[in-house]
Amino acid sequence: MLFGFANCKETLAQMNAYLDRSLTPEEMQIVRRHVRICHACALKFAEEEKLLEETRAKMARIQPEDPMIARLSEVLAEAGRLP
Repeated sequence: MLFGFANCKETLAQMNAYLDRSLTPEEMQIVRRHVRICHACALKFAEEEKLLEETRAKMARIQPEDPMIARLSEVLAEAGRLP
């Protein structure tokens, strides 16, 4: 990373962390800056974000019938909130 700008390789390596909102504010800004100027990375981010949104929507429709599945879902949700 040079002068607060990232190249494609660095940006794509940060994609999942960016989409999970687990980067620092400065890192988020650097990724956003690159994606605004790089059409190829913007397309990859858009594809991944669409897939993530579709997965979230499908997961929201699933109704766990088994209490064990419901508890497992709770544990996984809580684990996602850990630092």
